[in-house]
Amino acid sequence: MKESRVANTVLNLKYGIMAQFINYILSFVTRTIFIKYLAVEYLGVNNLFSNIILLFSVAESGIGAAMESVLYGPMYTGDEKMVNSIVYLLKKAYVVISGVIFIMSIFIYPVLFALMSAFKSNGDILKSPVAFPASFYTQNFKDLFAQSDFMTAILHSLFLTVVSEVLIVCIVPMAAYGIERRKSRATALTYTYFLAGMMIPFHLYMFPLFREMKML
Repeated sequence: MKESRVANTVLNLKYGIMAQFINYILSFVTRTIFIKYLAVEYLGVNNLFSNIILLFSVAESGIGAAMESVLYGPMYTGDEKMVNSIVYLLKKAYVVISGVIFIMSIFIYPVLFALMSAFKSNGDILKSPVAFPASFYTQNFKDLFAQSDFMTAILHSLFLTVVSEVLIVCIVPMAAYGIERRKSRATALTYTYFLAGMMIPFHLYMFPLFREMKML
């Protein structure tokens, strides 16, 4: 029994080394194809999706290795019920991790795209919109500060955000306490008014508000 374990360990080690070697060869071949036939810009796209796949491995957080060690005992004793339970749990864990990463990618990709475009010229954006910047183009930031009062706008936004958050923290709990404790027609109307305001999407009054602010 001990010899068979050693033999299996050595066999797993051999297959692991072979798989790693094949992975290096395939990586070299794909990079060569991207650079020779699809230009260097598309290599950035390949690296982007490779990093997304790598994120799946990082997000796993060792679940696969832990499950392998947990499965060793039931598989050795032939407990199929326990093996099926562990595999089902592993499947649910991977589904949850995949869903979380997919949702994160949806929110992160627009920010990443905007950040990459900020360091490109207009020609580079039209030529290869999803590729990483070949060089850091900083003229966009120079034009931003030269043609607009950007820092003043940032300070105004910061001031409004801080003041509004402080007022929300101070007023909303007191209003909620009064509406909840005092059961009357006035509190019911106030609650309905607040609820109706939350139901109206911001996009419905965004353009009228923009026009009004522009006329000031």
